[in-house]
Amino acid sequence: MAAWITIYLQDYVDSLTMNEIQKGVEPADWWTLGEWLDLEEDEVDTFMDSLIWSNDSLEIGHEGDRPIQIHIWNEPERVKEELEEALDFEPPKKVCKHLKNLKTVIALEMGFPQLDTMLCSVAFEVAYWLAETKKGLIRSQDDLWFDHKKNRYDPIED
Repeated sequence: MAAWITIYLQDYVDSLTMNEIQKGVEPADWWTLGEWLDLEEDEVDTFMDSLIWSNDSLEIGHEGDRPIQIHIWNEPERVKEELEEALDFEPPKKVCKHLKNLKTVIALEMGFPQLDTMLCSVAFEVAYWLAETKKGLIRSQDDLWFDHKKNRYDPIED
């Protein structure tokens, strides 16, 4: 079974490269994120050094783990389906307003065992970077909504 982090973008995105993604998340404070998971700095360094970034199938992986698969949906019919699904969860007003101008949906697919791991932290940093640079909002795997500003850590409620 998969867990999904979904980013709803007002910008049209037709492709991404791992180089773009890596550069986008480069400023992240991986050691602080690792602290939240009770990891020491050297454990975080080892993990980050061992990540596998694949352009072939847009995956971020770690040896022995299921990779994070990155899906880009910008075809109008698929975007409409994703919008309808998002609205089924009765999002806050701010989110509904944002979704009116939806152009692209990017979904990060991972396994449930990867939640609350460093790989999940990487996925969220990718989501925050996309939200910030492509005018997006994030729906987490537990159907909470986030942005890259005020609601980076506290869900959007209004």
